[in-house]
Amino acid sequence: MTIEWYGTAAVSVGYNGARLLFDPFVRMNKRLKPRITVNSFTHADAIFTTHGHFDHISSIPEIEKKAAIPVFGTETAVNTLVKQGVPPHRLKKVVPGDSINLGDFTITVYKTKHLVFDKKYIASVLPMCVAAFPKFFYLVFKAFKYPDNNENIGFEIACEGKRVFVMGSFGTTQGESYPKNCDLLVLPLGGCLSIYKDIAPFIAETHPKKILITHYDNAFPPETRRSDAEGIKADILRDFPDTAVIIPQEFKGYTV
Repeated sequence: MTIEWYGTAAVSVGYNGARLLFDPFVRMNKRLKPRITVNSFTHADAIFTTHGHFDHISSIPEIEKKAAIPVFGTETAVNTLVKQGVPPHRLKKVVPGDSINLGDFTITVYKTKHLVFDKKYIASVLPMCVAAFPKFFYLVFKAFKYPDNNENIGFEIACEGKRVFVMGSFGTTQGESYPKNCDLLVLPLGGCLSIYKDIAPFIAETHPKKILITHYDNAFPPETRRSDAEGIKADILRDFPDTAVIIPQEFKGYTV
């Protein structure tokens, strides 16, 4: 299997010419290079969404206009996409515990949570929000238009004897048994400057062989604080020296 990152939380997992796409999003910050466009996402065989926030599903209606791709997601995400004009027959509701077989892939659904924005992060971006109030107001409007209703899920993808666990936001649910010893954990950052205190126990419990960091780029106007991916990588390597860590580049393929 291979994996590619497209900015924000968007990744694809590929094998033998097939490609599964997770949380596709055309990032709003036009100054970021390389540019992510709708055409970056039109060659997938299926789309999976981890939750209903706009930076995880709002690009899907435009993708669907160009390519008829089945979309799997939570009830809230599916209902929002129907309101945005995605044909209902393209949408598949999934819940934790579901197992989906698509070609060589087996995808298992797990219950997760969205991270909680910490006070330090909010304080760090507040001056930027005040300075660019119209854009900030637009983001608030988008947030209300794309709720998650506390429906957050992660996906384990099994193929050719390898396993990848994809999260769209980092948060865990008490009582859920997450995949252990995965070949790759897709680990999203952003929105919490103290996130490592929550990440470390999860890594200690699940022992991923490799971690690919996502959702660390500065994707939204007004300018928000870019997550310290290098710092998180250093922390992981210090505490878990047997776990490899990748800070990916857009459109570059990595072997699972």
